[in-house]
Amino acid sequence: MAHTLFLNPTAVAELASTSEYAQQAPAPPSQTRPAQKRKRKDKDASQTHNLQQTTFRRAAWSYFHLTLVTPQTASLPSLSTAATIAESSLSSPNDISPITTFSLLRPPLQSFLGITGVAIPIDTLKTCGRDVWIRVPRQDARAFRAALSGWVGSADREYVTGSATVDSSVKVRVAWRIQGEGGTVLSTGGGGGEMFGG
Repeated sequence: MAHTLFLNPTAVAELASTSEYAQQAPAPPSQTRPAQKRKRKDKDASQTHNLQQTTFRRAAWSYFHLTLVTPQTASLPSLSTAATIAESSLSSPNDISPITTFSLLRPPLQSFLGITGVAIPIDTLKTCGRDVWIRVPRQDARAFRAALSGWVGSADREYVTGSATVDSSVKVRVAWRIQGEGGTVLSTGGGGGEMFGG
């Protein structure tokens, strides 16, 4: 069954003249803007096209060059000159071990930051004598630096290079000295070649 609707022509004309209906009515087709087409600019064929170009504004890691200091070695210069490191082998018995490095970095972080400080991931990149190159996440670098700056602890004399080995059971006072810090290995002092024996 179909329904038929009858409209009064005068009622339709009155409805069309009201301001509410006039505002809702679509604009006549002559007043609409024609669609604009995008034009491609012809580029010179000799120009190269970069698929991707990125600049890392914030590095994911911060790199530190640290020196382990004892009362006997506090006045000695750091062994981190490029000539000394290049002459040394990749691993010598006088180098501080990465395990000792980690065990000596943990107490200052724990005393300064508690369990949060112990949870900071630390990567030991290289050890050379008393010098250590490490990396930590960039967001933890400030806390790491603050924790090491005022800490003085103790360690067994046998694990610390540069101290007299009269009695290995005696503990010696140790502290960390920050030699360099930065967002790249190059910014920690030196040219970066000392990291790889070059």
